[in-house]
Amino acid sequence: MARPLYDYPVPSNFSEHVFKTVEGVEIKLRIWPADEASDGRPRPWVWYAHGGAWFFGKPQLPNAWVVPGLRSRGYHVVGIGYRKCPQVWLKDIIDDGMDAWLWCRDNLEGILGETAVDIDRYVLSGESAGGNIALLV
Repeated sequence: MARPLYDYPVPSNFSEHVFKTVEGVEIKLRIWPADEASDGRPRPWVWYAHGGAWFFGKPQLPNAWVVPGLRSRGYHVVGIGYRKCPQVWLKDIIDDGMDAWLWCRDNLEGILGETAVDIDRYVLSGESAGGNIALLV
């Protein structure tokens, strides 16, 4: 029998951060550092928005392959959260994505270390609704 999509362990070795608060609601992101690199060079990072048809989903558990697949290839992974419909409009969701990106630009070096992350080498990505958010950001 196939393993249910929800039955994957959350990858360990992460830190969680509030990148903004709107009307008392904290919007979070989760950072998984890249696996150790033997060359000692700063690693690029991936800004990743989860899917969920604009109505559900969470940054704490991206698709099962995302975090281990990217970390093992030397990328730091940042799973971003955003507000959902019907409480907000698409513009609000895109603003959340942009604010997450700006927060990462301002804070990743302090969290991961200047020598661990190349802040100017990044990829915006996501699946389903998250792919749309990445495109619009």
